[in-house]
Amino acid sequence: MVGRYQSFCVVLLSAGLLLGALSAAFANAGQRGIEIEIIPDDSKGQTDVVNLYRSSHALVIGIDAYSNGWPRLHNAVADARAVAESLRQRGFSVDYFENTTSDKLRQIFRRFFIERGASPDSRLFVWFAGHGHTLDGEGFIIPSDGATPDDDTGFRRTALHLRDIGNFARLARSRHSLAVFDSCFAGTVFGATRALPPPAVRRAVLNPVRQFLTSGSANQKVSDDGLFRRLFLEALDGKRPADANGDGYLTASELGLFMGDAVSNYTGNGQTPQFGPLRDPLYDKGDFVFLLDRQPMTPSGGHQTDAIVWNSLRDSQRPEDFQLFIDTYPESPFVPFAANRLSALRTKPAGLIDPMDTVLYVIVDRANHRREPGVESERVGQSVRNAAVQVTGKLRDAPWFRIRREDDRTVFIHASLLSPEKRADVSEVRSSVRQPGDLFSDCKTCPEMLVTRSGRFMATSRSSSRLFDIPEPFAISSHEITRSEWAACLKGGGCGRYQPKAREAASEETPVSHVSWDDAMAYVRWLSENTGLPYRLPSDAEWEYVATEFGLVQRDVADQSLQDVVHDERRIGGPSQPVDARAANTAGAYGMTDGVREWVADCRIGQETRRCVTHAVRGAATLENENGDVTLPRVWIEPDARSPVIGFRVARDLKKGELGQ
Repeated sequence: MVGRYQSFCVVLLSAGLLLGALSAAFANAGQRGIEIEIIPDDSKGQTDVVNLYRSSHALVIGIDAYSNGWPRLHNAVADARAVAESLRQRGFSVDYFENTTSDKLRQIFRRFFIERGASPDSRLFVWFAGHGHTLDGEGFIIPSDGATPDDDTGFRRTALHLRDIGNFARLARSRHSLAVFDSCFAGTVFGATRALPPPAVRRAVLNPVRQFLTSGSANQKVSDDGLFRRLFLEALDGKRPADANGDGYLTASELGLFMGDAVSNYTGNGQTPQFGPLRDPLYDKGDFVFLLDRQPMTPSGGHQTDAIVWNSLRDSQRPEDFQLFIDTYPESPFVPFAANRLSALRTKPAGLIDPMDTVLYVIVDRANHRREPGVESERVGQSVRNAAVQVTGKLRDAPWFRIRREDDRTVFIHASLLSPEKRADVSEVRSSVRQPGDLFSDCKTCPEMLVTRSGRFMATSRSSSRLFDIPEPFAISSHEITRSEWAACLKGGGCGRYQPKAREAASEETPVSHVSWDDAMAYVRWLSENTGLPYRLPSDAEWEYVATEFGLVQRDVADQSLQDVVHDERRIGGPSQPVDARAANTAGAYGMTDGVREWVADCRIGQETRRCVTHAVRGAATLENENGDVTLPRVWIEPDARSPVIGFRVARDLKKGELGQ
């Protein structure tokens, strides 16, 4: 996994991907596609299966060389190559791609469904092996250059939404489409007999359908140990009781029910496959049919011995228990689980970590923070090159250091990413008690932060007044984020590789502009991840508190429209002066009433969507109302809008130690 991201070593687009994400697309998620259609033979007056398809086409994609924050996979491309070769041997024309980038992935899917699916008598098979992710209930597959969800703008720009795949599937004229996303190709899917199918099967194959089977649901980490693939193949071989009515034909509906029950039982509900058709009345009436190569098993209703034994020892702390299970049941689908558990127990001796006096090491390249030592452990943060980190221990028999972050959380960094030669006394970077008006930076490329003070102020506008309490001091950047600070984010792999425009007269210390609210949040996430500290955008009230110099200067809020921003664009064109070109206010903040307008965190909720539809933009100038009073402008703008006169600054809460508590 990548930090908290749900990623699957082989395809996995989870059911949540499809359920929530595909309300209009897939009913349930996950796709690695196999498609089989049965052609009606009108000369016999009934459906025959002698000619299953007049043409067979496959799209095979494998991605394991990820370059933008997702961990590399080990078997995706190898699996894809094996699948492609197996398909060719079975008469498929194969469109094969590997390590596909975002600009090609969408084009490949669209072209395949339109061109290869032009005939109703063709069958289409789609195989995708790579990372998948669920974000806000929406499902995505990740290209080789896909951004991580920490970079929200970059992620949505590069990842392929499952709704889009559902729309592409609609473009095919082929009657049936089944997409299965998991780790291994099921070769027996393409076996065919010449037996006449039962009436129920004949009805199923005459109606169009688009069906999808996934190896897990949303928020589950799907294992790459072959359990799903083994059960899937054994069902198609007739070795498992998946053919519920015993007629020798395995429908996708029967397969979906079997896989859901079997995998859930084997994993103790840790992995729950999902199955369903495209949510479309034109594509949900038929059923995909597999012809079993072997006589199907009759369901016995009994429990298998290996499953019973596994459930009894899965939580054991004794390595010998798992070794005995492997020796006794070598063909069990639980063997990979047992092997993983055995390896973990054998490499976790007491006193594994040797404590060290706390010292500073220097990051020699961008380094991931891991929850536990090991590249397979969850990523919980990242440090940029040349950042200093506090080392408190080292694994005795493995190249991993234990790190204590500024938020006092313990994480692990691989030894190759640290320079033990460059050390410093930890007191050099230990947080001191902050006083109102103090300036500090959390790293060399971090923005300068200003410590505010607690207090209260009256926010007034033409129609209302409201008293705000600021119960604790917080930190806010003393100036708008500069172009050089944005460049540090780009160099560190954040901010979606987006380079905002700038005027020719702009310097590196000019406020960055042409950034949306989404862009600002990408910078905040990168800054938080690299420092381990809770950076954010300031709230509207916090921004106004600092702009009114802690409430000492009375200024009304002047709500404006988008036209006022457009007017600024025409009049100013964009910032050209450094952030500190004019004096700071008495609170110590620059640019609150000059410079660029600034995004803040507050949003307006849409009545229909119940989600944020616009965010507040503050500042840039003081205005005079009809009474000659000075006011502070506010305008509400969509989060993806960019303007040459809009930038942002950041804020963060102070820890108790910084407040002297």
